[in-house]
Amino acid sequence: MKLEVKEKEEARKSAQSELEDLLIVFGDLEAKRNEDKKRLKDLGQEVSEAEEDDDDDDEEDEDDEE
Repeated sequence: MKLEVKEKEEARKSAQSELEDLLIVFGDLEAKRNEDKKRLKDLGQEVSEAEEDDDDDDEEDEDDEE
């Protein structure tokens, strides 16, 4: 019985570690995506609203440019 509990705890810790790693990767991807969107805007390219759904600050910048 103790062995079963230990195995389940190890599996939980492993899954938790994988989730934390994924969160780090997603955070890095989001930062890169935001940098790329800013670079595109700086180059005069349009970024659709669907691509801006999490960046309220960018909408204010567009208003300033017009």
